[in-house]
Amino acid sequence: MEKLFTLNTHSWIEDNPEDKLEKLIDFIIREEPNYFCFQEINQQITSPIVKPDEFYVEAKGNNFPIKADNYALLIAEKLASKGLMYYWSWAVNHVGYGKYDEGVALFSKEKLTDVESILVSQTDDYEDYHTRKVLVGNAGNKSIYSAHFSWWIDDKNEKCFEKEWNIILKNIKARRSLGYQTIIMGDFNNAAHIENEGYQLIKESAPFLKDTFINSKSVVGQYTVLNEIDGWDGNNQSLRIDYVFVDEYVEAYKHMVIFDNVNEEIISDHFGIIIEL
Repeated sequence: MEKLFTLNTHSWIEDNPEDKLEKLIDFIIREEPNYFCFQEINQQITSPIVKPDEFYVEAKGNNFPIKADNYALLIAEKLASKGLMYYWSWAVNHVGYGKYDEGVALFSKEKLTDVESILVSQTDDYEDYHTRKVLVGNAGNKSIYSAHFSWWIDDKNEKCFEKEWNIILKNIKARRSLGYQTIIMGDFNNAAHIENEGYQLIKESAPFLKDTFINSKSVVGQYTVLNEIDGWDGNNQSLRIDYVFVDEYVEAYKHMVIFDNVNEEIISDHFGIIIEL
């Protein structure tokens, strides 16, 4: 049995972030997922640069150093202090809220190799929040992706997600041709119930992947966002925009929404998902 876990953490943007970080750490220690992916992993631009531990794997294409308050670094250190060692990586997307290096992170119990930060947006301007990168690394026979995609159509009325997904799909196919299984997790910013948009595109363009929410033997919970959050201004309904996709031949045993005040207290503006395969 393997466990996967994904969460858009909202990290330092949250109220009482230190308390919520501790709740997140406690959960990881209890569950010990094999792999987990986080989005909106921030560090203050002005924080001092530090040298991460020997389990940190620098992603090809990421040119940002780790700083003292890097949210992923603190997770790795706190887990290590409890004897739980994970290989990990982090890559910057863009400046967040005017004061953070905002990025995505990947953790694995197995050693990470061939880790890269893949530019998927049409812009690579760090100052532009439309800049998006997806982090991927190989662990054993798997390629694991931590993704935070753009919306189907952004605030400039430009069609974004389709272009971003096609870039990642090309990478997925290349790694699959080398014999790697695929696990892609994260905040896709495309709601499952909207026809002819991102979710349908994924299903049609990658029939070799399956959504664990649809294909698990046991499913607990559904939505990962309630009402209005950053990036979904004016939304007044519950949405399923965070996903875990795995290879179609992998048996998905359990899909559970967590940190939703039903299973664990809310610690972010997104709920998390934990999977058993």
